[in-house]
Amino acid sequence: MIYLGILQSERYSLIAGVLGVLAGGLLLAAGVALLVSSRLASALAQATAWISVPTFVLTGIVTHRAGWPITAVGISFPLLLVLFCYKSDRNLGPAGRVS
Repeated sequence: MIYLGILQSERYSLIAGVLGVLAGGLLLAAGVALLVSSRLASALAQATAWISVPTFVLTGIVTHRAGWPITAVGISFPLLLVLFCYKSDRNLGPAGRVS
């Protein structure tokens, strides 16, 4: 993002870098919300998946700008986080949910 996007003025690298930083920030926020058992953890996990998966598909698979390890982690980890939040919400039952 910094070298190619800012110093070399490549627009795609700057946009992909900003989306990657946004996805990482959302992933960090979702992880912290999950650790403190916030009721917003599920919503943050879904937002992370909605941003992270298309970002890493475009940067890693379509344009080959990101390596395969970060592409695999960037796609799979948010989806696993959403699955974990869905399973934990389902295990609480109707009385344990906060609306």
